[in-house]
Amino acid sequence: MNDFFKGFEQLLELAKTLEEKAEKGELKTDIRINSRTMSNIPRQGNIPDIGVSRMGNNAPSQSDPAVEEVIVTPPPSSSPEPTAESTAEVPHPEDRPTLKDVGGLSAVLQELRELVEIPLKRPDVLAKLGLEPTRGVLLVGPPGTGKTLTARSLADELGVNYIAIVGPEVMGKYYGEAEARLRTIFEKAKKAAPCLVFIDEIDSLAPDRSKVEGEVEKRLVATLLGLMDGFAATKGVIVLAATNRPDHLDPALRRPGRFDREVQFRVPDRQGRLEILQIQTRTMPLD
Repeated sequence: MNDFFKGFEQLLELAKTLEEKAEKGELKTDIRINSRTMSNIPRQGNIPDIGVSRMGNNAPSQSDPAVEEVIVTPPPSSSPEPTAESTAEVPHPEDRPTLKDVGGLSAVLQELRELVEIPLKRPDVLAKLGLEPTRGVLLVGPPGTGKTLTARSLADELGVNYIAIVGPEVMGKYYGEAEARLRTIFEKAKKAAPCLVFIDEIDSLAPDRSKVEGEVEKRLVATLLGLMDGFAATKGVIVLAATNRPDHLDPALRRPGRFDREVQFRVPDRQGRLEILQIQTRTMPLD
């Protein structure tokens, strides 16, 4: 302890001596302040932007093609020129598939026509009978059984507008972007009524909310439920969705008013495979 107090007294004496020399001018100190000019400060980097400029640089604009691009395919009887509803080139009528290109699915096609044709072409018949039109039809089957081809061919056969989207393509990196895309699709479908909306790989877009941790999927399922069976009635629009994993869908989507009709696409039998072979080889010189 004595050494500690002795060192402390020496420190006080040194401080007092330095103070006396500084007052007499005998001690000169050199003070340097290192500073950067304004040109050395980066304009962008770790310095956060404040206010509207940050939102303007990062938020998706209304003219973003990823948000606004929705292809509305008109029926073949309409004008081939692109309409105001379409933001991409419409396929040529000769390139569109028809029901003649679908083989081995005669029973499935008949069932789909009964579910889709009357609500889109003759809604007055359902109104007189007091029946609710079909809102959504779920196409269930293994990969490669013709779900997407059937949906495109059915829209061409009925002569109605057609919007096709793929589930993963709806997702976006910004908050609320995926929900905005879904609303845009349904708004365009409502304006183009009668219209078929086809959602491929819907299991990736609307999975079971009790089995996912992300909030984006939960909001997407809620948005899709509201668009299909919400307060705003969507007349003249039927949603077809394809999946090979129906058990992974949210159970709320399979209740009445949503995808309450399911059509099974099975592997074709011998006769169905013969029809498919004849369709694929009808342009080949086999004689």
